[in-house]
Amino acid sequence: MNNFETAQTPPAHKGGDVLTLKTLNTFAVDVITLPNEDELFWYVAKNVVGRLQFLDCVIYKADEAQTELTQVAALGAKKPYDREILNPLKIPFGQGITGRVAQSKAAIIIDDLLKDQT
Repeated sequence: MNNFETAQTPPAHKGGDVLTLKTLNTFAVDVITLPNEDELFWYVAKNVVGRLQFLDCVIYKADEAQTELTQVAALGAKKPYDREILNPLKIPFGQGITGRVAQSKAAIIIDDLLKDQT
């Protein structure tokens, strides 16, 4: 193994890859048993995002007209109780980072959320 490969794939990351693959495999099997989209949203927040050890996640659903997003599931500070979102937000398409992503249908990478308040 050369230095480039070592730098690109540190040993700690390999364990994360195993966790990620196991989590995605479990999701692929479980998803066919979920009876509706509400169950899917909460399953992803709790069982996929939670198992991947993210601290926070909010899942949004677009309205039929594709003009507004509504928070429908969460993990972390927005979810103090089981399946209840604290002060659920509605975000118009084009407003803020989340609204811009929804409108453009393209991911945006933000290096520092505190510096990008648009």
